[in-house]
Amino acid sequence: MMVRFNALLLAFFAAISVVVAQPVDHLASWNDGAAKKAITDFVARVTTPGGADFVPPEERIIGRRPILAFGNSDGDLQMLDHGGAGRALCGHRASH
Repeated sequence: MMVRFNALLLAFFAAISVVVAQPVDHLASWNDGAAKKAITDFVARVTTPGGADFVPPEERIIGRRPILAFGNSDGDLQMLDHGGAGRALCGHRASH
């Protein structure tokens, strides 16, 4: 019984290691094309230590505060606002 359990456990971990070893496509919903290739190449260049275009992680933050995004993610810039303590995030009302 113990040999069977060990064989099953070994098969389970072998299957998991194959799944985990697969490369992850972070832009899986994008069509393969020039835009996707340009972005992935840029990210690879600036995140590879020792490369000519390498940017250290502490220098990859633009601005002093993070940007909080509310609403949709289709590029609607009116939905973006710099977040900060003591500021009203909903300062405007749209009337249609």
